[in-house]
Amino acid sequence: MQTSVPSWFGRCRKRRSVFIRILLFGAPLALALSFLLHESPGHHAGFRIDIDRGRAVAAAHSTAARLGLDTRGWAAHVRAHVNSDMVEYFRRRPVLQTVPARRYAGEIGAAVMLTSPGGGTYLNITFAADGTELGYRLSGTDLKPAPPLAEDAMLALAAIEMRAVFKGFDPERLGTPEVSVNESGVEGVRRVTFRPLAPNAPEVDFTVNLDFLGNRIIAREVQAEAAEPFTMRFLRQSRALSTYGNTYRLSLALIFSLYAAYRFSRRMADREAPVKRAIILTAVIPVCGTFIYFLEPALSFPELKPEHFTAAGMAIGLLSRLPGFFIMGIVMGMGYGGGEGSIRETFPGKLASLDAMLRGRIFSANVGQAVITGAAIGCWLVLLYHLLLPVTGNPVSTSILMNTSIALASFPWLLYFLQAVLIALFSGSVCLLVPLLVYRRWAARPAALFLLLLLTAFSMGGWSEPHTPDAPDFWLRALLAALPLAAAFFIWDYLASLVAFTTVALLAPLADMLDRMPAWREVLPTAGGLAAVTLVPMLIAAIRGRLYTEKELLPRYARVQAERLALQAELSAAREAQLRLLPSSLPSVPGLSLAASCTPAREVGGDFYDFIEMEDGSLCVIVAEGGNDGLASALTIALAKGYLLFEAEGCRDVHQTLAGLERALG
Repeated sequence: MQTSVPSWFGRCRKRRSVFIRILLFGAPLALALSFLLHESPGHHAGFRIDIDRGRAVAAAHSTAARLGLDTRGWAAHVRAHVNSDMVEYFRRRPVLQTVPARRYAGEIGAAVMLTSPGGGTYLNITFAADGTELGYRLSGTDLKPAPPLAEDAMLALAAIEMRAVFKGFDPERLGTPEVSVNESGVEGVRRVTFRPLAPNAPEVDFTVNLDFLGNRIIAREVQAEAAEPFTMRFLRQSRALSTYGNTYRLSLALIFSLYAAYRFSRRMADREAPVKRAIILTAVIPVCGTFIYFLEPALSFPELKPEHFTAAGMAIGLLSRLPGFFIMGIVMGMGYGGGEGSIRETFPGKLASLDAMLRGRIFSANVGQAVITGAAIGCWLVLLYHLLLPVTGNPVSTSILMNTSIALASFPWLLYFLQAVLIALFSGSVCLLVPLLVYRRWAARPAALFLLLLLTAFSMGGWSEPHTPDAPDFWLRALLAALPLAAAFFIWDYLASLVAFTTVALLAPLADMLDRMPAWREVLPTAGGLAAVTLVPMLIAAIRGRLYTEKELLPRYARVQAERLALQAELSAAREAQLRLLPSSLPSVPGLSLAASCTPAREVGGDFYDFIEMEDGSLCVIVAEGGNDGLASALTIALAKGYLLFEAEGCRDVHQTLAGLERALG
């Protein structure tokens, strides 16, 4: 375990130097090998999202034109839609993506909303992963009531629409239509409902609603949900386990956070708390969350409605999310404030690179080496991920699909990167800093401490997805979230662990994302350029930058802590010295039973006793009190003992001896 600022190759053991060289120079090879492994059997997900943002918007305009709308100049909002129940169904019941039933189930696709300039009319369209139009809904105040169509004519038009949409279904499988009045806010809207049977997905209940306004179909909605037998057998159990897992995760995080808050308050009382940094960290998640919200507001709403994108709707949406942002920010700030001091005390040097970055020494060797080392560790862990991926079967899960579908956003790589950084900061606080504070008594046993940290982070899982204990791929990603934090911290330092976590979060799913959604390939050059702009200066800084000592980088509050630790070390040494002044054994005097004890109330005390055996066989007993407890009293007692040992040989008069001692001490 390192006790000073780490350096790549200088002043370190030969074995460690060789390990660091292999780690650094082998990282590009490990990353390349991980992407090559993705081409082997067991790595392909068997599911593709061919639609992208541009194609979805173009298809939406085509649908509008078919409905007789001129949507030139209309605002377009795009987001992914995911039917998590259907994701779980096709995960347990493999069905080829080309089968119509899976396409119509709409486990994932694109949702587009076109809004007229005045907001009086808007059109919502949903598309399957391959770009097939699943449904649409025309709404708004511009829609005028129309006389209802005769039921026979309406059913005939509905049958034509159904045969055009459900081309893979036999007519007898479309079900008997049901006619009802749709209370949609527009007078005269009538609904025709079909319940088709899917031959390849018998445990899926399909419902198709067609809304008529006069002789015009203004809405077609395809709904799919798991049938009751499948829900009872699988989904309810999976949901219950997920609820238990999320409850455990939140409870453990809450306990850790409360303990960190307690330790933080104690440090504030000692004027050793990073108050400014804790406030900044607390504000990071609300600020970044607000930025992400305005960068792509469509991702923040479960469905697209025009009122969400008005000034009032945006404000209400933000205010509804800010409490959650602030709770996460407070947890992260308290985690740093409470656990950071324990790292400084128990693991000197582990925060030096972070201190350098926070003090503006971004291009110092401290920061450069931590960033490059963390990125290298992340590359090796990405290789581990691809080696273990076939064990899980590489299933299609809701979290993976949502992560992949960020490509439908306006700035996918920026959102992808920001989310990874925020999760790294939050996990680094809750899963590393605070557990280090809780398990600090194990600091003398690094291997045991490493396992405790790994198990704690592993049991919590990745914070970017729901806790799903019954999914093997979830535990693989949980391992991938725990390893960078624990391993990179012990190999290098805290900043390296954050960089390693971010690297893994960005690169581990990348091969699958590129395979599942070709739209990611279009922004890959931009992402590669951003990575080069970030890593190349850090590599130069790591080699040629100045390596600051920990003492040069300590913030003011940490200097107070360092002074306290130094004083505690001095007091511990004084306590040891004082205890050595006490007799190690008691003399044996016939006819007497001797016993003595002196326990300082603090680190050192002012009380003292001793026994001196005289030449004539008599026993001199000394009991002294040196004043108030503290180092000065301990030193006074040490001087007194030296004087008394010297005087005891030649002086028999107690009063004379004490008078001489008073003059000597005075």
